[in-house]
Amino acid sequence: MAEFGTFTILLGLAAALWAAIAAWIGHRRGEQRWVRSAEAGLHGALLSLTVSAGVLWTLFLTRDFSVRYVAEYSDQHLSIPLTISAFWAGQNGSLLFWAWVLAGAATLVTVRYRHRARELMPVAVLVLALVLVAFTALVAFTSNPFERLGFTPADGAGLNPMLQNWGMIYHPPATFLGYIGFTVPFAFAVAALVTGRLDAAWVRLVRPWVLWSWVLLGVGIILGARWAYTELGWGGYWAWDPVENVSLLPWLTATAYLHTAVLQERRGKLPVWNLALTFTTFAMTVFGTFLVRSGVASSVHAFAESSAGIYLLGLIVTVIIAGVALITWRLPQLRDTSARISGLSRELLIVVTNAVLMVFTLAIFWGTLFPVITSVVQGRDVTVGEPFFDLVTIPVTLALLVLFGLAPAVAWRRARTHGLQRRLLLPVGAALVAGLATALLDGGRNPLTNLTLSLSAFALATILMEFHLGVHGRGLRAIRDHIPRLLGLFRRDPRRYGGAVVHLGMVLLIIGVALDVTYRSDERHTMAVGESVEVGRYVLTFEDLSSEMTQTRMSLAATLGVARQSGSDAGSLTTERYLNVNQEDPRTAVGVRSLVREDVYVILQEVDIDSETASFSIHLHPGVLWLWVGSGLLVLGGLLALLPARREERVETPELAAVAAVGADGDEEVR
Repeated sequence: MAEFGTFTILLGLAAALWAAIAAWIGHRRGEQRWVRSAEAGLHGALLSLTVSAGVLWTLFLTRDFSVRYVAEYSDQHLSIPLTISAFWAGQNGSLLFWAWVLAGAATLVTVRYRHRARELMPVAVLVLALVLVAFTALVAFTSNPFERLGFTPADGAGLNPMLQNWGMIYHPPATFLGYIGFTVPFAFAVAALVTGRLDAAWVRLVRPWVLWSWVLLGVGIILGARWAYTELGWGGYWAWDPVENVSLLPWLTATAYLHTAVLQERRGKLPVWNLALTFTTFAMTVFGTFLVRSGVASSVHAFAESSAGIYLLGLIVTVIIAGVALITWRLPQLRDTSARISGLSRELLIVVTNAVLMVFTLAIFWGTLFPVITSVVQGRDVTVGEPFFDLVTIPVTLALLVLFGLAPAVAWRRARTHGLQRRLLLPVGAALVAGLATALLDGGRNPLTNLTLSLSAFALATILMEFHLGVHGRGLRAIRDHIPRLLGLFRRDPRRYGGAVVHLGMVLLIIGVALDVTYRSDERHTMAVGESVEVGRYVLTFEDLSSEMTQTRMSLAATLGVARQSGSDAGSLTTERYLNVNQEDPRTAVGVRSLVREDVYVILQEVDIDSETASFSIHLHPGVLWLWVGSGLLVLGGLLALLPARREERVETPELAAVAAVGADGDEEVR
């Protein structure tokens, strides 16, 4: 069966290669029959790679350890869900997954846009086919997951204990789907440049793909953060690890694109910048794949060194050269002839937001790449740690909070001073109250955090005011109408209000991180069963120490009761030390009790079974709940922005007239 899997990969490669050749001929000759043949080639590639994926899953589920990849990433005792997820646990399987999903995305493009973008389709299909050829060739010639061992071991090596977590099932596929989705906007950007169709049509065409990819990659990043928080046992959710960073880079450039794409659609502005961002986002996804698979970066996420890295590096260079060449070629047709941005306006804020995001992206890119360059050029290891990234992140965060607060209050084209002052009066008041309150509560010991929370209140106030005005502007007459009328805003203008939910989520996320970083506490205590210790506002009681031995693992589990000092019960948590089969060193499973104000986070460090005593690292993480709530709202806002807009008849009411008057200063129109 493994040999059949190799055959289907080669068949998929041949089909993708034919699709590229036929699309090129179809573009050159202007003949649709060749384009249809190219589309059929992509369909054939999808079918072949689907069979390949099915074969690999079958080999895992039947425990065929004669296949090297199966033997390396599974064993007889691995659960079915984790056995299924072992597909993408290593480099070979993850590259096959990438090629398979890319073939699916390319096929979906041919179905959806065959009649909607006839001029762009030949080149778009050509680009999609070429990228598919590149990744399928990587699987076939450098990373074949169907390679046989010279013998059949009795059992496999098993999945890395860190990967034996629910996050393994969801996090990698979500991240890969986000990465792969950005290939479609890249293909249409190339098509627009090659064909000379440089208006905003291609921007509108790819917007759903950019948004879906942005949402999926965001979900992948969030799930990865949660995974690290509950699995790695170091007490955090983000460590500026190189592989964490490279997943953030395309998400940031796509965020920048989603902002400036609005300007090209509305005003015909920044066409060069949008094309450059599309190329950059795709290049960043390939760069992330390269860094994980080349072995040049030191990370708990990275795979072993592989020859695939040099090919991926070649693809990055090709994308950059092609992007620069095509944009330079079409530059005379890409000149921005619309009116210049002058004065304070929504357009100016979008440009400033873009600049802030790109500075942040460049800083993360340099901080991630610098150790690699130093290692290659000078042969010495250098670490760029948290202080460097904090130096950039803090001012970027403060700037974004100001922009989140100003954006809903500032009109398109040019804001009127009187209307702007009226709309900012309440948010500025909220910021002053929040800043004063937080400074009084912590005695002014953390002015940077006080400023962050103050600006967060400013941003929250303007975002919530936007929803308030939208609801009341539709003729609110009763309290019971609030929810349906609020939902009506998303049906009427999902792009605007979905974006507002995204901004709301980002502000809550920032608040959660600021509270945690500033006010977290870390203690270490040794207790015997039955003893208690006070940590912050809680009393932790060591209730039970139990052991378990199965065919696959040995574990020691400590259960701690959590109570508030007032005496009320706050639940319990369990933390473990365990040793899996085929594992040399024991690992820790974190115990977390999530409460509204903070998380009680406990790590079992050392155990003395004879005396029934144990040492614990105990962390209090204030505000972490808001990080996860904000993350959820961020994803929800992206999904809401994907909804189709439904224009409704406007009913003239006194309330609508009032909002229209504000809208003259606060927005281009009242939709």
